[in-house]
Amino acid sequence: IDVSAFESITMDQNRVDMTIAYVISRLPQFFSEENDPARTTYEFDAVKQVVLKNAAPKTGVLRLNAKDLARVPSGFLDDLNAALGADRELTLDDKTANIRGGAIIIYGEIEENCSFDAIAASMKDELRDKVAGLLFE
Repeated sequence: IDVSAFESITMDQNRVDMTIAYVISRLPQFFSEENDPARTTYEFDAVKQVVLKNAAPKTGVLRLNAKDLARVPSGFLDDLNAALGADRELTLDDKTANIRGGAIIIYGEIEENCSFDAIAASMKDELRDKVAGLLFE
């Protein structure tokens, strides 16, 4: 076994993992410009897409982090519920989630973690392939 080749592959995998971790860590800063309505709109569009993909066909509660709860755009929940359809409906929770971005959907005792960190973790293999392609073309 060529140890140097193995070490090179390991270093490349570490670079990919570090790049993914860095990008995920920067998402809150990207979205958090309170004076930039376009960024706020973009973040809540992302939250909406994640919720639409993961919401179960039942009534639940949407929990955001404190910063996002304080700046939910007007009409966001109505638009989200309209997009969810008749068999799914969410209300906005007064409590906050300890997440950097995204949302937690709560159905009684069951919580669906739709935070950006959880979504990225669930897509880690796919992200690794894409990031590796960009880094090592």
